[in-house]
Amino acid sequence: MLIGYSFGKLPYAMATWALAATSGPAVGPLLSSYSVPATSWRWSSWELLWLSGPLFIAFFLLVPETSPSNILLRRAQRLRARTGQSCFRSQGEIDQSKLQPREVVTEALWRPIQTM
Repeated sequence: MLIGYSFGKLPYAMATWALAATSGPAVGPLLSSYSVPATSWRWSSWELLWLSGPLFIAFFLLVPETSPSNILLRRAQRLRARTGQSCFRSQGEIDQSKLQPREVVTEALWRPIQTM
C-alpha cells in the first residue's frame, strides 16, 4: 500500500491529483466570470488573495529552508554558539569574505538581467 491507497486504486488517486493540479488555469477564470459581473473586476483579485494568503503565511512560517548553503550556515552558527569557538565557518561565509564590494554590486545588478 502506497500513501493509503491500494495498488488497484492508486491510478484513480493519481488521476484525481493530476486533474486538480492542472485544472486551476481553466477553473479560475470560470469562477471569476461569475463574480466579476456581479461586483467588479477587483473582486477576482480578492478571491485569489483569500485563497493564497493563508497558504503563503502557513508556508512562510512552517516550511523550513532547504537551501544547502543556508543549512550549512545555520549549522556553523549552532556550532559556534555551542562551543564558543569562531573557527567553524560555512563555505558560503568563506566565499563571501573573499568578495570585493565591486563584485557584490556587479553580481547584484547582473543577476536579474541573467534571469530574464
